[in-house]
Amino acid sequence: MKSRKINYKVIPWLLMVMSIFLFTGCQGDENSILPQVNKPPVEKKEELEVFILPDEVLEVTATTKWVKDDTLHPESKLSLVSEEYNSYLMVLEDKKEDFPLDMELPYYVQLISENLKKDLEEGQISEVKDTQVTGENGKLFDVSGKDGSMEIVYKYLITEKDDSFYQVILWSSKENIETNQAYYENIIISPEFRAVSTQS
Repeated sequence: MKSRKINYKVIPWLLMVMSIFLFTGCQGDENSILPQVNKPPVEKKEELEVFILPDEVLEVTATTKWVKDDTLHPESKLSLVSEEYNSYLMVLEDKKEDFPLDMELPYYVQLISENLKKDLEEGQISEVKDTQVTGENGKLFDVSGKDGSMEIVYKYLITEKDDSFYQVILWSSKENIETNQAYYENIIISPEFRAVSTQS
């Protein structure tokens, strides 16, 4: 399947306006009907769209070209698919109680990235960069490699809050990711923790 290159701006349709003149021998003929002109459909503008986890702890901003797909991963807190862009995103949550007490964010990142690298042919891990997610520490990195004949890039944002680690994973073909870096970067850095109401 060929990767589709993403357009950052939605190109408006160029509609041809046709002026049709009807010449008849009888002026003012009420039975004269202009032929119907079928216009091409207007492409819907791609806009930002916020997707919220069911427990409302975290939100991710993608676009209207993405839709929820609960079949992507059985343990995913949020799964998004863009068929048009051949791209996928999911959010996974791991409870800290399932790990040794000394499991801190850097070690968790190393564990996740190394495991994925082993599953890919010619797997590589990019430099891990520090970031913030609504005041909480986070890590950004890529894991790339081959899955059969397909070169894939997995973009990761890993963060933590209270008693959980969160993985935000976005993946597509290497061609898509490299050609449209800004598009995918804006999505992977978009997650924010939401203020959970304590009111009963």
